[in-house]
Amino acid sequence: MASGMFVLKENGDLIPMTASTYDSEELLQRWLADYPELLAGEQINPEEPRQWMLIQREAGVPGGEFSGSRWSLDHLFVDQDGTPTFVEVKRSSDTRIRREVVGQMLDYAANGLKYWPIDSIKAMLATRCAREGTTPEAEIHACFGEDTDTEQYWAMVHRKFESGEVRLIFVSDEIPGELQAIVEFLNNQMERAEVFAVEIKQYVAPEQEGLVTLVPRLLGRSVENQRKKERATGGRANFNWDEESFFRDAAVRLPPEEVEVARTLFDWSMKNMGRMTFGRGKYTGSFVGVVETPNGSAWPIISYSSGYVEIALTRMESQVVFSDLEKRREYVTMLNTIEGFHLEDTDENLRRRSPSLKYSLLTEDEQLRRFIATLDWFIAQVA
Repeated sequence: MASGMFVLKENGDLIPMTASTYDSEELLQRWLADYPELLAGEQINPEEPRQWMLIQREAGVPGGEFSGSRWSLDHLFVDQDGTPTFVEVKRSSDTRIRREVVGQMLDYAANGLKYWPIDSIKAMLATRCAREGTTPEAEIHACFGEDTDTEQYWAMVHRKFESGEVRLIFVSDEIPGELQAIVEFLNNQMERAEVFAVEIKQYVAPEQEGLVTLVPRLLGRSVENQRKKERATGGRANFNWDEESFFRDAAVRLPPEEVEVARTLFDWSMKNMGRMTFGRGKYTGSFVGVVETPNGSAWPIISYSSGYVEIALTRMESQVVFSDLEKRREYVTMLNTIEGFHLEDTDENLRRRSPSLKYSLLTEDEQLRRFIATLDWFIAQVA
């Protein structure tokens, strides 16, 4: 029986999808590790969608200063602001998801924040990276942008652990009402911690083997509790950026030649894109030129007042012609002609990377000309 979820194929066939439980808890855990975007980062913070870096699966949590691991947290993530994010996964068929999982999570958070020194967090990430053939520095850059200063980033993580600014997320294929009520209560009562539940429903097509649709839904967020946490942590409210404030901020942060690069990109966007939107980041301005087509919206880059431009590969999955990996591969091939920028055009990178390109690489006329030519090509493809 169809559940109200359908997939429309290119040949015009409408495929009904059926809600299905996960074969195992391990499957959902593995998908979260491989595809952290399932944690609903855009729903947690629509203005500044959360980006995730996995520190470790099955992270051992000590029960005392000199004790070994007493518990095992399903996933430990950090976001782009260094916020530790504890994730615990339970299938809806597991009766512990009703109440017991809440006590477990609070044990993990209380002891992890107290007994995990920053060196332990770094060591966990180094162990995972070594197993996967990469390095912590490369992983940070892959998740948060090539211009991320790794020392400053770890300093942010350290501050968040010390201040108790943590995020707790319960994940299941179905969140029971009892757990949702507890999550909402905790999120309203706790000033420095965020508590959410993410329901990730799985839909399958019985007659289309291998076709799976995953739909994350965030529970526990409200405008009022977000404002309360901003007041508690000293964060400023999200800012409505515009052209004037963006370039005023850029002029403070950047040398004149880089501000000029940002101005060139802004002017190009105003001329070639049908709509200009500005971000609402707390500390960094951004603008995005969006072109509207009969088949939807498209945008190639996001420009930031902190001195870099994001190549929006991960946002292209639903963008007209650029849902095709080969088109993204062409895009990256052209970008790789810019000296100082290189991204291997593997399928994995094209699906999961949104690399950053510093304004400083575009201050020479030829470099900037190549970049603008690439953006012109993008527009030609979606036109």
